[in-house]
Amino acid sequence: MITAYDAWVKFTAKGYLSCGVVAVTVGESEKINLDVRSDPQPEQPEHVVIDFSQISSRSQRNDIAKILVSLAINRDWLYRQ
Repeated sequence: MITAYDAWVKFTAKGYLSCGVVAVTVGESEKINLDVRSDPQPEQPEHVVIDFSQISSRSQRNDIAKILVSLAINRDWLYRQ
């Protein structure tokens, strides 16, 4: 697990621009039938993947992504620069 602030620091330290962090929960993802799994990377041991691979239609993937974006926006910023 990583805090929103620490995630922002890690991301921007690589030279990326960011005004903050929003997020969705595992429960929210699972509620719309998306699997969530740990996917540690060498520089990101806390990395997690929301798996869209079972959604075959690009249109359906886009619709589901919009739902996740809406959930994150409604939660508001977890960290804001």
